[in-house]
Amino acid sequence: MVKWEGLKAFVSIDRTPLYCGDVLITKGFTESYQHLHFCWILRAGHLRLVGM
Repeated sequence: MVKWEGLKAFVSIDRTPLYCGDVLITKGFTESYQHLHFCWILRAGHLRLVGM
């Protein structure tokens, strides 16, 4: 567990959605507090072969 005095404030902050271009489909989220900036990128996981 991270020992940081700002942790409680960081986890209570709302995430800001990320979009690509003009399409309003959420592609990820960002969250920032003091010097910590965190990004979640959706649908960016590992690929696996289908139908083999």
